[in-house]
Amino acid sequence: MIDSNMYPDVKVNSGHLLYDEVSAEQAEWYAWNVQGLRTIKSDIQSSLFMHMPFRAYADMYNDIQSGVVTKSSGFILEEGWTYTNPFSGKSTEMPGIYCQTGNISADYDGGGYALYDKIVELGCTKAVLAGHDHVNNLRGVDKNGVMLAYGRCCGYHTYPFFKDENELKWLHPFVRSLFNYTDVQMFRSKWIDPETGRVLGKGVSYLEVDLSAENYGACHMYDVAHESLSNGVVDKEYVLDF
Repeated sequence: MIDSNMYPDVKVNSGHLLYDEVSAEQAEWYAWNVQGLRTIKSDIQSSLFMHMPFRAYADMYNDIQSGVVTKSSGFILEEGWTYTNPFSGKSTEMPGIYCQTGNISADYDGGGYALYDKIVELGCTKAVLAGHDHVNNLRGVDKNGVMLAYGRCCGYHTYPFFKDENELKWLHPFVRSLFNYTDVQMFRSKWIDPETGRVLGKGVSYLEVDLSAENYGACHMYDVAHESLSNGVVDKEYVLDF
């Protein structure tokens, strides 16, 4: 697990709230740990957990749309946005992935690439799991062979807050005005799989890692909704094997 930090040291007005990124110093700490573990087990493999997704998640999403990445499941339901670097003026259309940014400059758009590039270079970490964007649950194996995945939103007191448009109706105007949430961020009845039309629910994500000598490091990831668990049935959703 690694801290993706919170807000950058340099505050800029970009039209959107920009977040910090995993620093270059943290990336070096990660590399130091991997190299140390390899003195114990030369083919050591790992998974990495953090709150904010890398910008590489957006790269992977675009590669899924263009057909470059073919191994994926799930979807993006957060609203897309335009990232404008206030120093260079360059604008980039982003999918609904509110990723790491960092201390940007005219020549640097951030995104957490210091750590992501170390992950690709060292080849130790096979799966990266993030959160933050509650109604997203995309997961896939990107063009560099790294599984990038969202964990299922699990907290009862996190958005989407309300069961439907009738629950605690008096609170809705306040929540909308405070956070500018869309319907899917407000109401679980609107949190719908765009492919199946099925209404989703909060739950938990499982990452199973094979430790056998024959298939060491293979990953099997899936979600289980809280309702499924409470009924005593493990209904695996959005399975991805890698």
